[in-house]
Amino acid sequence: MRGGGRRGFKREKIEERTSIAFLLPPTNHSLFLCFIPPSTTDPAISAALNKNVNLSEYSTVLDNQLADSEKLCVEAYAGKSKSLTKLQANIDDCDNILAGMQEMLLGFQADLSGISDEIKHLQEESMTMGVKLRNRKSAEHRVRAFLSNVVVSPDLAKTICNADVSADYLAYVIELNEKHAYVSRREPADDGR
Repeated sequence: MRGGGRRGFKREKIEERTSIAFLLPPTNHSLFLCFIPPSTTDPAISAALNKNVNLSEYSTVLDNQLADSEKLCVEAYAGKSKSLTKLQANIDDCDNILAGMQEMLLGFQADLSGISDEIKHLQEESMTMGVKLRNRKSAEHRVRAFLSNVVVSPDLAKTICNADVSADYLAYVIELNEKHAYVSRREPADDGR
């Protein structure tokens, strides 16, 4: 331990590279241990260490300055409390508006999803109806061809039963014979003819 220093301080070198410990004057009856790394670059601490300032007094000055700064901050906050309260109310209003907009947008999204599902359903129905229409047209064409080959029209039946035999009569008999031949076939043609 090496003595020295002014104002009753003792300085003890604990480790040259890590820290220096200071003991307060014995009149304070408290032991204040402050480990300060040698790489400290804070100008206030460096100035206090270089001037061998009484740390107890320096601490009191800093406490007073800190209390004054705290008092100014509290006064500034109190002076702005109405503005801050109004700002907080505005922020709450904005949050409520944004929450309402979010709910509305989620509703729109659900509606659009439902509309999209309906459109897909309508497209599927349209495709199904298109296939049914093509099938009906095809069936209609085949049935019409089949009926034209099978059905004996009332004029043909009346002419064959009541008309005199002539060249025109022969055309009616040929038509009736073709219908009979068609019906006699075991399997009708694919196109109904």
